[in-house]
This record gives sequence, C-alpha cells and structure tokens, in this order.
Amino acid sequence: NVFGIIEGDEDAVNGETFQEYKESAAVATKKWLEVRKEQYRLPLLLRSLGFSLIAILIAFIGIFIVMKLGGLLLSSFKNFQTKSEYKFRLAGVSIAQYALFLAGGIVKLLQTVLIVSIVYIFLTFIFSLFPYTQPWSKELSEYLLDLLQRIGQSILKSIPRLAAVAVIFFLARLVNNIISSFFHGIEQNTIPIQWFEPETAKATRMIVVLLIWVFAFIFA
Repeated sequence: NVFGIIEGDEDAVNGETFQEYKESAAVATKKWLEVRKEQYRLPLLLRSLGFSLIAILIAFIGIFIVMKLGGLLLSSFKNFQTKSEYKFRLAGVSIAQYALFLAGGIVKLLQTVLIVSIVYIFLTFIFSLFPYTQPWSKELSEYLLDLLQRIGQSILKSIPRLAAVAVIFFLARLVNNIISSFFHGIEQNTIPIQWFEPETAKATRMIVVLLIWVFAFIFA
C-alpha cells in the first residue's frame, strides 16, 4: 500500500506547517506499521485470545451474580412487605406496597448500572489486549475516569443538600410521632379535651399527618 501527502493537507488554520505535518505523518505511519507487525505475532495473538476467554467467563459470572443478588433482594423485600403490612402507614394508609415498588425500581436500576459497568470494563480490557484496538481501550479508560471524577464531585457538592433533606425528614417524622400520639390519646380518651370529639380525632390526625409530610416534601 502506498500513500502520499501534498502541500495543503496540513492544518493551516491552527498554524501547522507542511514540515510539521510531514514529520507527524511519518511518526504516525511508523507507529502504525509497528502495531500491524505486532498484531500478527502468534504468541501475542494466542495470549490475547486466552485472556479474552478468561475475561468473557469472569464477565458472565459477574452478570450472573448481579442478577441473582437482585432476585434475592426483591424476594426479601416482598417477604418483608408481607410481614410489615400494618407497620408502614402514613396518615393511616399502608405504604408498604409503594415502598416495595420503589425498592424494586432501585434494585433494577442498580442491576442495570452494574451490568453496564461490567460490560464496559470487559470491553476496555479486551481492547487493551490487541495492538490495533489499544487506542480504543485508552479512550474508554479516560472517559470512565473522567465520568467517575465528575460523579464524585457531584456527590461532594450535594452532601450539604442531602444533609438538609435528612434533617427535614427527621423533624417531620418527630412531629408526626408527637401529633399521632396526641390524637391517639384523644381517640382513646386518655387525653380528654371537651371541645374535641374522639370520633373526629382519627380523621383529623390523618389530615394533619398528611399535611406534615406534604410540607416536608415541599421544603426538601
């Protein structure tokens, strides 16, 4: 194969001279020829294929473990929901099934993220084994590191916000417990109030508790 370069091929817009372009083209061509020669070396090819098979096996095992753990977690959540149907109530309404849906969605999201991560790492490793695809491996690695760095920075920036949300929900739960205890006392006549009928205490409690959580969600 023969190729050539002529004046005008250089990137004159960015100030590249034809001499600089010739030198960079020569270096790139020499590197490509070395990579091509290395690619067809039988020992390297056999070693790369062997490591590829091992990587495929490890990737399949990892995906199987992630799927299995996800299934076990979902089963545990369902059993927990059955046993705790009457414990998780908000304003007198059971929220156990909604909590189960939320937990199931989170588990499936985590499963997807982990499986995509396994495939991504697998491809990065496979590409690194062959000289032709090593530049792809480098790009994937750099992108992953940059992504992790940005995610880490976002988490650090969101810590104060998350702490504020946690405090708001803690206070809302505290007020909810106090209000619920107060109205339960009225319902059972342990806290007698002349102007408040025990029959209306339950409905009032549900409305007040609902308003407390609505305000908590709004401020959070």
